[in-house]
This record gives sequence, structure tokens and C-alpha cells, in this order.
Amino acid sequence: MVPAPYLAVVSPDAPAGSLVYKLHAQDGDEGNNGEVEYFLSDGGDGRFEVDRKNGQVRTTGLPLQRDREYLLTVVAADRLGSRSAPVVVSVVAGARPPQFTNASFTIAIPENTPEGQPFLVTPAVSFQKKPISYSLLINPSSLFSISAETGDISLTRPIDYETDQHRYLLLVRASEGLDSMSSAAEVRVVIVDENDCVPEFLQSIYSKDGVPETVTTATSLLQVSANDCDSEENAELTYYTLSPDFTISPHGTIFPAGPLDYERPNHLYEFVVMAIDKGEVPRTGTTTVRIRMANVNDEAPEFSQHM
Repeated sequence: MVPAPYLAVVSPDAPAGSLVYKLHAQDGDEGNNGEVEYFLSDGGDGRFEVDRKNGQVRTTGLPLQRDREYLLTVVAADRLGSRSAPVVVSVVAGARPPQFTNASFTIAIPENTPEGQPFLVTPAVSFQKKPISYSLLINPSSLFSISAETGDISLTRPIDYETDQHRYLLLVRASEGLDSMSSAAEVRVVIVDENDCVPEFLQSIYSKDGVPETVTTATSLLQVSANDCDSEENAELTYYTLSPDFTISPHGTIFPAGPLDYERPNHLYEFVVMAIDKGEVPRTGTTTVRIRMANVNDEAPEFSQHM
């Protein structure tokens, strides 16, 4: 049933038949089977009634106790006997403070949320039909600001997941004036990591000298390593090389892909290794690897002439 959060006020002197609240429920069936009726199942001490056809909550005319809260349990049912979950309508006979639409708010925002851009609105309802002013009673590190007129919350400065806190608890107040009634609601803000760090290798060049050309594909030549200052999958790295002569393990260990040859230019293999993270938009870091070969006496002497 709607509209939540089922809060209402009524004058203690309200005459019989005064409208307090109107509930509405929908049924997916067609025709008569989809017609909904409303029932007051508990509460109210006989001072309220619910119209079975239209869901209107009205006073019965019995006297109301000033500033008392009456809790009315209402259910909706269709012609087939299917019932809704009960809802509890809170009615105060007198004034009640502004009420937030949620008892608490939780939101996750990316770390690159711009300063000053609203990321959450915390609306409240005035039962006295007065303008509401919003303020922050708890504001960690003065990191947040709130619009006094709308309840929009925004950041006062950029945040960085790698250096700032990841969770913040705020307390928002809604008031109808300096000396009037007010209420408060908690807001939990969770900072989400963005893939804003590029993988960085510990060295710009990795080198290995004196590698014999007889090494096998099971021989580890050297290991490269990179770091990513992001978190979770944004910091998980996979290593790649485009060289057809070498392979690289998930941990960055380099192996020959096949036989190596000393008799190549400068006796040197030089190639690029990449570290790519697993962010939604992956970032890539690179380093250079140099493998210098050592000669092995693997060539038999040959006479230039046959005798």
C-alpha cells in the first residue's frame, strides 16, 4: 500500500468524518477479482475508521487525546481473499515534527564525485505546512554540505579512496524554524573505488645477463613486478608480453618460449612487458626487459675444404 511512510496528524478537536489519511493498493487481477477493500484490523481505540472502498482514514467523532500517537493497522484484500501485508498508520492528535521520507539513508558514491555536485536528497514532510530548513548535525571532517532549502547533500572537496576514509556517518536535521520542532535522520555514505591508478612496475628496465642459449622453456629467467594503488579488482594485475620468444606467468616470471640464440644482433633480446588491471576500463603499465645471451660451444668445427 502507498503512500509510505504512513504518518499523519489530526486536530484533537477534529469533528467526526475528518479525513486523516488515504491509502491506496493495487491488485493485478482483472475485473471484480481485482477490486480491493480496506480493513482496520487493529488500533485506534475506536476513534478512527477506514472506508472499505476507497481506503480513506477518518475520525469517528470520539474524543482524541492531545499529542497522543494512535497506531492503526490496516490490510487490503481482493475478492478472492488474498491479503496484503499489513501497514501501520501513525496518527498524532496534534503537532508532530517534520518527518523524513526514510528513517535513514545509505548511498554509495564513486571517489571521483565532483565537489559541489549533489549526490543525495534527504526530503522531509512538514505536517504544519511550513517551510523546512535542513542542516548537518554530524559532518565528519566538514567533508559534506547540505542545501538548507532542498536537503541536497554534496562534497566540499574532492575525495581519494586511497587516502580518505571509505565510510562516513552523517546526521541531517529538518526543522521548521529556530524555535520550532525538528527531527533527524542518519545518512551513511560509502566511498567506492574508481580505477584511477595506472599499474607501475618497480623498475623501468629489467635485465638479465649471461643467459646460456641452452636454457629450456622450464627455466625462469627473471621476475617483473608491478603495483596498482587501487583496490580489489581494480588492483588485480595480469602480465602480458608480445614477444614470441618468451612467456610470462601470472606472477610475472619470464620463461623462454623456445630455443634462444646467441647469434642474434648484439646477443640481446629486448621486449616490452605489460601489466593490465581488471578495472571496468582497464589501465596498463609497461616496462622493458633485456635478456643478454652467453655463447655456448654448440657449433662443431667444419673444414672449409673437403680433402
